[in-house]
Amino acid sequence: MVDQAVGVIMTQRGCPPAEALDVLRTAASSLDIPLREVAERLVRTVSRERDN
Repeated sequence: MVDQAVGVIMTQRGCPPAEALDVLRTAASSLDIPLREVAERLVRTVSRERDN
């Protein structure tokens, strides 16, 4: 799931994988939730947007 979220961020921001992972880590830290949960939320949100 984390890899999928990294891919989403790379696509959205046009950044390399390491930078995308840093974005996820920063979000997890700011929200005080596990990295995996941030990744799941992002992928779920993007999937919903695509389905609409």
